[in-house]
Amino acid sequence: MDTRNRRGALLLGSALAGLLFVSGPSFAQGAPVYEFDIPAEKLTQALKDFSAASSQQIVFSDDVVGDRSAIALHGRFTSEQALDLLLKGTDLHADRSRAGVIMVVIRQKKAESLRSEGPPPADTGESLETIVVTGTLMHGVAAPTGSKLLQVTQEDIAKLGVTSAPELLNTIPQVQSFNTIQSPNADWGSPTTPVNLRGLGIQGSGTLVMLNGHRIVGEGVLQTAVDPSMIPTDIIERVDVLPDGGSATYGSDAIGGVINFVTRTSFDGVQLRAKYGNADHYNMLTYDATAGTSWEGGSAVVSFSHAYHDPVFGKDRDYVTMNHTAHGGPNSLQTYCGYGNIALGSVNYAAPDFGVGTQNTCDTTNNLSIYPRETRNAVFGYIEQKLTPSLQFTMDAHWTSRNTTVYGYSGLYDAVQSSGTITSANPYFHPVGTATSEPVTWSYDRSLGPAVSPHHFTSYGLTPKLTWDVDGNWRIVAEFNYGESFAHVENRAVINPQAEAAALAGTTIDTALNPYDTSMTDASVLAKIKNWELDGRGTQTLEVGRLVADGSLFTLPGGEVKLAVGSEYKRDSLQVSNSTGPIGQNLDPVNQTVSRWSYAGFSEVLVPIIGEANALPLVKSLDVTASVRYDHYSDFGGTTNPRYGLTYKPIDDLSIRASYQTAFHAPGLADNNNTISTYVQALPVSPYYKPSGNPLVDLMNLMRKTVYVSGAGDDLKPETANMYSIGGDYQPNEIPNLKLDLTYWWTSYKNIVDIVHPGAPDYFSNAAWSSTYIINPTLVQLQGLLAGVPLTGITSLSSLYANGASPYIFIDARLHNIGAVTAAGLDFNASYAHDVPFGTLFGSVSGSYKLQRDQQLISGSGFVDYLSNGTTSPLGAIAMLGLMSGPYTGSMAVKYSAGYDVPSSSTLNSLYHQTRVDSFTTVDLYFSADLGQLAVIKDTELTLNIDNVLDADPPYSNSGSGIGYTNGGTIGRLISFGIRAKF
Repeated sequence: MDTRNRRGALLLGSALAGLLFVSGPSFAQGAPVYEFDIPAEKLTQALKDFSAASSQQIVFSDDVVGDRSAIALHGRFTSEQALDLLLKGTDLHADRSRAGVIMVVIRQKKAESLRSEGPPPADTGESLETIVVTGTLMHGVAAPTGSKLLQVTQEDIAKLGVTSAPELLNTIPQVQSFNTIQSPNADWGSPTTPVNLRGLGIQGSGTLVMLNGHRIVGEGVLQTAVDPSMIPTDIIERVDVLPDGGSATYGSDAIGGVINFVTRTSFDGVQLRAKYGNADHYNMLTYDATAGTSWEGGSAVVSFSHAYHDPVFGKDRDYVTMNHTAHGGPNSLQTYCGYGNIALGSVNYAAPDFGVGTQNTCDTTNNLSIYPRETRNAVFGYIEQKLTPSLQFTMDAHWTSRNTTVYGYSGLYDAVQSSGTITSANPYFHPVGTATSEPVTWSYDRSLGPAVSPHHFTSYGLTPKLTWDVDGNWRIVAEFNYGESFAHVENRAVINPQAEAAALAGTTIDTALNPYDTSMTDASVLAKIKNWELDGRGTQTLEVGRLVADGSLFTLPGGEVKLAVGSEYKRDSLQVSNSTGPIGQNLDPVNQTVSRWSYAGFSEVLVPIIGEANALPLVKSLDVTASVRYDHYSDFGGTTNPRYGLTYKPIDDLSIRASYQTAFHAPGLADNNNTISTYVQALPVSPYYKPSGNPLVDLMNLMRKTVYVSGAGDDLKPETANMYSIGGDYQPNEIPNLKLDLTYWWTSYKNIVDIVHPGAPDYFSNAAWSSTYIINPTLVQLQGLLAGVPLTGITSLSSLYANGASPYIFIDARLHNIGAVTAAGLDFNASYAHDVPFGTLFGSVSGSYKLQRDQQLISGSGFVDYLSNGTTSPLGAIAMLGLMSGPYTGSMAVKYSAGYDVPSSSTLNSLYHQTRVDSFTTVDLYFSADLGQLAVIKDTELTLNIDNVLDADPPYSNSGSGIGYTNGGTIGRLISFGIRAKF
């Protein structure tokens, strides 16, 4: 363990020791308390909300509960207190068996309730629904043993003012995109932004995203990432975030952790919600409709969501710029502008005046969308039906359609840039001196405007499930999950090169291109040049069959020993069609299909060593768990991943937890053993060369070609990780509304799939890189290495050796298992609520503090400390303060991304003289009024959100060609109004 790990462990140990000291045995040992946030609603839904909040099993009959309503319940209570309040004024009573099962019965039937040992008889008709929390296979378990489970509730979503699942995730400090906005690229490779917990993922996300505990089909052409925006926010009951490995339970992808969107499973009535927001040059609108009903033995709910928002352009946000001179940085304005530039020797001439020594410059981020335009429609449905007293059928299904319009490309340029030579044969030729031909650089900004690339995504999925209560103890769940997605990415940040060359060589006004001012070109000529795109289409399917059995084996003095066992079969496929040509024609597409299957077996055991019956001084409870999963993939073989967890309670107020596990991430379908994205290209120069000691030789090598192949790797292995965490949760009974938790985590992530980095300082000196390049490659070598690989921009490999020429270097830039990351940090959370005469005050603060972030570009090279090299913020945190007073609720949320120093050795410092990246803080306000409580309109609520109320800009980055900001992102001050009505 290095110094930073020891420092983190000491910090955590000191904090836990402090908790032990202040919460000694003198405190009263009462029942555990839980935080409830249940609105006034039908009692059936309120009881399910109670079960979710307290992670306790509750059974009830629809005939018994009927159409009764429950009051709102907000605050921290014991389970008994909460149930008494929910059932107050009814003739119902909650009773608990010695097995811990809660049953709701009519008060006069109390004697017939669950006082006897065990669950209710199979023919009582009660719901079979029980809670399975994220991170475990067992029902009725309050939390995954040894790990911290974070939860974001529906009320949290409202207070944060978010309108989509990606926006919600950006408010969680453990997510890499915290306190920023996400902008997809115009290309096939990354049209969506993967979710990334702890920032561990390099090419992929390293994070498993689920819906109701099952997988979601990925989206993309050369990408297989899950798109969370397909989930309507109005249907989300809560979001479980497990910032810990999950491969022992769920298999691949869960290295950084697991994010599980848990939806509503019952709803009575109809609810409508609408929201409109406005910021500078920006509008957004969302509306949702949710309807549900219940009947004897079953229920159904369906929700529709529509969302639209405008794009945000660089010109409309002053922090987006390529000219950094105002902050001591370089002026990186481009010379590829709407008016062309001529360069004859060392003399420049700028159109349209062509003055000697003049040059046009422009900011190519002006019409670049830092946040693209988007329209999204989504439908979600859920149904459950009890088939027999012991057998229940459930199914959730979803469909979504998303259209995204990206303006610009590469995150830097708004319009298509070009260059060429114009001769005197072109009628637009403007002679400079005696020259009869001139090299010109220009962009199509004045004629074609920004490059506009539409993305189209649709996906659907359905997951039927059968739950069999075998004997009131053991339960068997059989589940099938099918999903399919279609992505169509039209990259129009390109022009027809043949049409452009012909127009540049045109000899009449009707056929020629004017490169000095393309807007003067004939419209028919421009139409031919513009009519070009890179068309990518990807269809992905997911099929998963899963069988899990869990129950109690026997009882120890500490409690019931539980076991879960299961198996799973999964098949993934990806069909890709890529073409280059006129818009919409999809001529001569390259079609490929890749697929793979995997099977898995897994088990989990929970042993309560110490419990209520055999508690000892300072050992109130001690639970240990062990789980293991074996996965076998058709393309790379098998992998086994265990997990061990421990939760120890020295007193009722304090829990100490620890876990150790391994995890893995399977290579993406588009990344391994195929040619979907693989091609050969050549650069006209060799910017990466091995210094010879002779400046003349180095200059000659610089002017030779670079040949490289990029795309999928061969025989990639899974990415792997070892990790452990230790933490504590403190909830003092004497201060029932106070909750504190702290977690130290450490992860070693290896075999990371990444591309080579020829710009690395040790690229030519470190032997570890030597297998990725060949200096002075022969034609025979290239033909042997690149046989069958498509060529782009090259007529043939032999053409690289024409007229005695030869390339200087060949670089294998395909994906490889080369990288590694070692990371560690502290996660923390504190919350408190206090009743005052005029209502309830509440507050919370949570965050993630990085103690270590070391990255190795390739095995055998040294690790780079990203915390000290001026590239990573060490802290992300969010604090909330609010008041609930009768029908009114108001809160303020402050999101903070810490600044960091830039060392003198950093490029940002040495070249651009930036010594520090500043912090970024945004303040959001939320207000709501319950019109029903005001006796104005029943079951209606009005909301007001003001996001980034201070209109703060993210801090500047004086990078050489960047767009001017880093360490956060925002669309500015956004004011939005909402209304919710229930019928």
